[in-house]
Amino acid sequence: MLRILFVGDFCPINRVAGLIRRGRSAEIYGDLLGKLADKDLSVVNLECPLTRRRSPIAKSGPNLRAHPRAVEALLAGGFDVACMANNHVADHGPKPVAETLALLARHRIRTVGAGMDLTDAQRPLRLRRNGKRIALLAFAENEFTCADERIAGAWPLDPLANIEQIRRARLSADVVIAMVHGGNEYNPFPTPQKVATYRAFAEAGASAVIGTHPHVPQGGEVHRGVPILYSLGNFVFDWLPGPETPMWSVGLAARLTFRDRGPTRVEIVGFRAEAQTACLQRLKGRQRQEFLAYLRFLSAPLARPAELRRYWDAWCAMKGPGVLGRLAGARRTDGRGFLTARNVLMCEAHHELACNYAELLRKKRLTEARRYVARVEALQQGEIPRRSRAARPAGGA
Repeated sequence: MLRILFVGDFCPINRVAGLIRRGRSAEIYGDLLGKLADKDLSVVNLECPLTRRRSPIAKSGPNLRAHPRAVEALLAGGFDVACMANNHVADHGPKPVAETLALLARHRIRTVGAGMDLTDAQRPLRLRRNGKRIALLAFAENEFTCADERIAGAWPLDPLANIEQIRRARLSADVVIAMVHGGNEYNPFPTPQKVATYRAFAEAGASAVIGTHPHVPQGGEVHRGVPILYSLGNFVFDWLPGPETPMWSVGLAARLTFRDRGPTRVEIVGFRAEAQTACLQRLKGRQRQEFLAYLRFLSAPLARPAELRRYWDAWCAMKGPGVLGRLAGARRTDGRGFLTARNVLMCEAHHELACNYAELLRKKRLTEARRYVARVEALQQGEIPRRSRAARPAGGA
């Protein structure tokens, strides 16, 4: 038997950084700490380089980094592997990538999903636990921090290449985990393209597919015997949520148990970051039941493509004007507009949204698409849409 624990985005900044500086890293995890220790292997998505160096690359969006002492928090949480395939790993250029890889190696935390060039970044992490051969692979959407032949960064998402990489890994591993950092931020649902991609990874030989990046929980499914979790939400990320992102502070840890013939159990542990302290607290009792019901609601449309398409069209109706507006900024002379437009064109999530919104305009289907907007907005608040009465917030008071 093999138990692997997965958690989402770890970015130890702001109040969390203060706890680490004061030598109080274990407090970050609150009463979740016991659950983190109950595993044979644990994997966390490290959402930023750990460096003192401030050398932000040209990009749209924030350039994140955390102090190297943040490794103490990873050790306090007992993490064995740091996944570094994400859109912030190279926010400050190649040297902090190298520093982070070396720092984690010194503390015996293994890494996957990033390297000093494309060949280095595309190496699966191979481990042995409990007599099983494990291969971890991690891919990131193509924003600004993916590696190439000369530049350090993340393992790029390239589904055709990734499928072959999964197949090769399967030849010499008993358990193959594919992790993907991508999707639309704050969207309660994966896009139809993401569903097709993750299912293709399962069919190629992945034993499980784990998603991060949307910063909110999404649903999951079992596809041909393979568990797929589309977004774990945030893990530790002390950033003030906006009015449409209250689920920023709610996440899930997933513990998968593997036996000889694939996973036999998927255990979900919900938690939230406390507003006063940013420390984690497990959802218990009624809060836990409401959160699990919320995840079941999010998961149901995965088996109903027409229903998932309605939610996706509604999301595009909500966000499409802003995304297409970014393309108009490409003519700005200061370069920032160009970078924003470039991200719409290059990042799979933004590109898919822009294209679908354009199709809704062309086919004159915006009015139809907006019929599900109220449902999406309710789900963004952590509420299950109901016709008769509002549901209580997932994990809320």
